Amino acid sequence: MASRERTRGSPAVDGDVTDRVPKVTGSSVKAVVDRAGELGLFEIDHASSGPNMALDHARFTVETHQAVIERSDLAALVLTMEGKGTLRAEYDGQAFDSDVRPGIFTWAPCGVDQLYDFEGRTTNVITTFSDALLDQIRDQNPELQDVRLDEPWAPFVQSRLSRLIAEQDRLIRTGQMGWRSLADAHMVQLAVELMCVAANRTTKAPRPLSPQELRAVEDHVRAHLDTNISLAEVAALSNRPVHGFCRAFKAASGESFHRFALNLRLQEAQRLLIRTEMPLAEIAFATGFSSQSHMTSTMKRSWGVTPGRLRAEAWRTA
Repeated sequence: MASRERTRGSPAVDGDVTDRVPKVTGSSVKAVVDRAGELGLFEIDHASSGPNMALDHARFTVETHQAVIERSDLAALVLTMEGKGTLRAEYDGQAFDSDVRPGIFTWAPCGVDQLYDFEGRTTNVITTFSDALLDQIRDQNPELQDVRLDEPWAPFVQSRLSRLIAEQDRLIRTGQMGWRSLADAHMVQLAVELMCVAANRTTKAPRPLSPQELRAVEDHVRAHLDTNISLAEVAALSNRPVHGFCRAFKAASGESFHRFALNLRLQEAQRLLIRTEMPLAEIAFATGFSSQSHMTSTMKRSWGVTPGRLRAEAWRTA
């Protein structure tokens, strides 16, 4: 691969390199992926991010190409999900050559010049990390305050990170109820785990939410059952970063926020089934389910009874 022409400062896409290898430039790995997707050079399977989400994620498929990034403004973790190839990566002149296969991670730090020369075909998932998120994690976990992620790593394998990313990707792809809060939770947990890998240590237990904070969360969820509540919303109620809120909520309640919110939705659906004559489809939408069938399958899985049967039995004994 080293014989192929590489030129810094090239336009966004340069098809005039010696053997017409596509070349893409950008301000970060994420910017390169977005730009290449717009131009049809990468196949973007799905992506998700938003102003109120910690998550910035994309799944994409690439073939042979080159990429040049000058002083990246975002750190990125890339996991190969499928396929194979060979990669030569350079970070400020420090080179790594590796075989690319499922389970291999590439860490692209912020603030360094980067060059990627890839041959083959792979499907990858990219997750980017803002300085603000990493700083919040350091503030929440004093033992991680000195952990820096601005140095390049050789390509590596880490099973726990792989599992977190695979679950995150599944949530976004399927779009199940509550996926935003769950995906946010996986995103921040991923950042914590990544820093723990760098520090080679685990984090200490968080300070649990107080009874008053738990009540505020419950009141907020009950008032917004018909919306897809994000973790950022509820974390703000206790003035905590998202990653700290997730761990503090579970420490105080014994269950995840997602399971807690799901139970409240089911309880409200039960109340409406028994006390009103609303159609099942309207009850489903009023309690935040995407459809009547979604409410039915969720209630059946969680409680062992369908909404129709629950209503029929309650009305028969009334």
